[in-house]
Amino acid sequence: MSISERGFRLLVMDVDGTLVNDTREIPRDNLAAVERLQNAGILCSLATGRSWQSARPYIEQLGLRGPSILYNGTQIVTSSGTVLHQQVLAPTAAVPALARGRQHGFTAFLYYRDEILVETISTVVSDQSAKDGVACTAAGDLVGYVEQYPSRTLTKILLVGTDRGACELHRLLTDQLGGDATVIQSETNYVEVLPAGSGKDQALRLLCDHLSIPLGQTAAIGDNLNDLAMLQIAGLGAAPANAHRDVRLCARYVCARDNNAGAVAELAELLLSEDGWHTPPAATREP
Repeated sequence: MSISERGFRLLVMDVDGTLVNDTREIPRDNLAAVERLQNAGILCSLATGRSWQSARPYIEQLGLRGPSILYNGTQIVTSSGTVLHQQVLAPTAAVPALARGRQHGFTAFLYYRDEILVETISTVVSDQSAKDGVACTAAGDLVGYVEQYPSRTLTKILLVGTDRGACELHRLLTDQLGGDATVIQSETNYVEVLPAGSGKDQALRLLCDHLSIPLGQTAAIGDNLNDLAMLQIAGLGAAPANAHRDVRLCARYVCARDNNAGAVAELAELLLSEDGWHTPPAATREP
């Protein structure tokens, strides 16, 4: 019996900490697993905070056929980069977020469709550029930039600081911005400000509508807090062994393998097995 006959028609994968290893390469097992899934008629997609420029090499390496979710849910693009859905962060939310981030000593990144702007090229910026594989452009005062060019399509703001500071900044911005923006903590030292109502979960709903695939026929895998809501609405929400504890507690299946050992391949093996996926074995539950 094929996976499609059992119901699963789409696999959505987080990138960092899930699909790729700690050196940001896709393990061979994962590459082979995605190929097997797609050959079985199952669409495979990414759901990442990365931009198109940053996600594109992975999309091409995997030969993905389905659209992917970018910028933590603010944009959906085809495998060739055509934008199917996009939300824009309002300047009225961006300006106070940037000001608050600066006040707390965070480095800000403005994500536009075609470039990433920063105030200066610092060590933090260079490290982030190396991680994303995308160069940043120094634009000086970012608050002033947003105020000067309010009509530019701003997809998100990334604020990078310390682990402890990120928790506090996340709380403060959530309270300050209210319904004007969505504030998430995508990594321990990252705070992201997204357009109101956006997120990987909402983007997955839109993607399923576009593909005419019920949410119950999707599987999703992710490792961090920004993946939680997506895992909760998918037909099967899974987590690699290295996932944040709260994500492991939420996931219906927790892989024995981590992102370095091919967690995506383990999930694919489960989905492609003769028995398929019914109820997670006891060993997959977080104590």
